[in-house]
Amino acid sequence: MENIILFTMMTLFFTMMPGPDFALVMKTTLAGGRKAGIYTAWGISAGLIIHTLFAILGLSALIAQSIYLFEMVKYIGAAYLSYLGIKSFIEKPKQDDMLEKEEESAPSKKQAISFFGEAVLANVLNPKVILFYLTFIPQFVNLEKAAMPQFIMLGSIYVMLTFIWFSLLAYLLNHVKKLFASKTFQERIQKVTGILLISFGIKLVLSDR
Repeated sequence: MENIILFTMMTLFFTMMPGPDFALVMKTTLAGGRKAGIYTAWGISAGLIIHTLFAILGLSALIAQSIYLFEMVKYIGAAYLSYLGIKSFIEKPKQDDMLEKEEESAPSKKQAISFFGEAVLANVLNPKVILFYLTFIPQFVNLEKAAMPQFIMLGSIYVMLTFIWFSLLAYLLNHVKKLFASKTFQERIQKVTGILLISFGIKLVLSDR
């Protein structure tokens, strides 16, 4: 129980640190509203579920041990983050009256799939999450007991904390959006989040293995 409490606290701290997922939730929420941010949070959580399965099946260890596979994931992830950043930077914001009308409207099915899919890919292609599963989580596994159930439990805690945090972030950012619901503000925010995503992509490329 002490290990679980410590794991929960440290994982929450890790989750709340600004990174690509933070920038992505910020981008979608301020551009599309709270529900768009929630779809992004679901996508990030789904990406972590995939990482958990990869770790259990040994695929994460295979990627981490192979310099070619690891570098490939790193560069693809960096390219995708840069693509999302450029897309956000050049995307035109909605008119002021449209922003107010769509404040609480649900995104279309196509938009929801897009928000969800972008978040899944951005998370799955982040090699730092792979290393988190291989270096951090195993430290809380009791080797005297079956490892897989423990790994599933710890991974589930990580997924749950991630969804709660980013859903809360989407809620808070939506209130900021209401205070500054103008085309000028939206345009500046989109450019800022675009630059952040591009910078995270560049940082990923320049990071050492």
